[in-house]
Amino acid sequence: MSKTKKFPYDTKQIKGFEHKYLVSNIGEVFRITKKGTRAVKARTIASGHLNVTLCKNGEQGIFYVDRLVASHFMEPTTDQKYVLHKDDDLTNCHINNLEWLTKQQRQEYIEKDNKYFRLLRKHRDGLSEY
Repeated sequence: MSKTKKFPYDTKQIKGFEHKYLVSNIGEVFRITKKGTRAVKARTIASGHLNVTLCKNGEQGIFYVDRLVASHFMEPTTDQKYVLHKDDDLTNCHINNLEWLTKQQRQEYIEKDNKYFRLLRKHRDGLSEY
């Protein structure tokens, strides 16, 4: 009998961390254990983004939740390298709230002086390539 939790939303194994971690289309990350799955606590960093720490073979890596969701549930074109939160809430990593942008689209969005980018500039973090 499998102890893996059934989710009411889509989940995918995180690339490079197969059989260790799952990411959901609603912006949650889970660790796969022998007893089932457990939520990984996301932290809000100074820029307002959520990140999680994932471990593999004793090595730790820090990953932005929005990029995990976007890269696993949305296919960017080759020149789309930036993730936009449509509602300007950097903690809302639901797939319906995310969109891939090109560098030009990002620049156009910044020029609109959107609240989202004012917040990022305030934290001196800007929307950067990851």
